[in-house]
Amino acid sequence: MKKIIRLVMFLSVFSLVMPYKISTAQEVTGNMASQTKSPTIAAVMPVIGADEEYGQADAYIYQSLKKALHVPLNGILKRITYIDEKRTADETSRLINAKVNVMGQDGMKQLAESLGADLIIGVKVNSMMQQITYGVYDDVNPYLFSRVGLQLVVYDARTNTYSIYKNNQYYSDEYSPSGTVEVLTQDAMYYLLKDANVKQYI
Repeated sequence: MKKIIRLVMFLSVFSLVMPYKISTAQEVTGNMASQTKSPTIAAVMPVIGADEEYGQADAYIYQSLKKALHVPLNGILKRITYIDEKRTADETSRLINAKVNVMGQDGMKQLAESLGADLIIGVKVNSMMQQITYGVYDDVNPYLFSRVGLQLVVYDARTNTYSIYKNNQYYSDEYSPSGTVEVLTQDAMYYLLKDANVKQYI
């Protein structure tokens, strides 16, 4: 008799607990679904102020920007949507031709609105040059003078946040591959992207 009473009491408590657990699970699942973020719509601007003489350096800048926004397994995670490169380049050119400062906050805002972008990143080349010379009494060992000045801009249209970062690299010594414009550009982009941490916007 005691066993039957205990069994009845257990089933009564179990029947009260189960609906609560199911309800709680459904509520948590619903909250998680509501917190799922929409993909960040991002655009990478063409390099502003690019010089054909240093095409390799300019290409490195652009590829570095694309790499900075790369999300592994994005096909599954759906964290970012990339705006077509040509469309971004065409719209950037249109604004430049209209005398808009596309690297300024107002210009970036216009570009974001026209592209429907949440996030825009771009680099302007403020300076880029290298010169090889020889001493008056030394025509064997060349000297290399190089300078690279870059400006990285990040604009988040969702919060109207505009951030700008600058970096300058110099070299003035006997010729060395580490002092070329290409290598100085790599150094400048490393520090710019480290400071900007663009992944925080995705």
